[in-house]
Amino acid sequence: MKKAKIFFWLIVFGFIALIIYQNRSFFLATQSLGINLFFKAYRTPEIPNAVLFVAFFLIGVFLTYIFCLFDKFKANKTIKQLRQSLDSCQKTMETLKNDLESIKNQRQAGPPEQNDASDESPPTDDNAENEQSPPSAS
Repeated sequence: MKKAKIFFWLIVFGFIALIIYQNRSFFLATQSLGINLFFKAYRTPEIPNAVLFVAFFLIGVFLTYIFCLFDKFKANKTIKQLRQSLDSCQKTMETLKNDLESIKNQRQAGPPEQNDASDESPPTDDNAENEQSPPSAS
């Protein structure tokens, strides 16, 4: 996969180099940018188009970095909160496991107590009581 990425980017950069090479006259031509603010007009010195392309590209990369930086801070904050929640849940799970182990150890240490009287009594069934009572006639 890594080699495929390198190959892909080589093709992209080669294609860009081909466009620049075939359009040298356009990229080497000089242009002047101007702005009129109604109270003051400003014009840049003549600059090759290639420099303008590179400058605007770098400005775009910088702005994209700034906007992504805010998302990165938000993601890091969320990750920190989730890790704290995970640690809390793991501590709770450990205490519950320890409690369960202590209960198991207590049951294994002593013989189980049996109540003979409770074993001899018949189980109660709610349905059996309903069947014995006659239905009321209205």
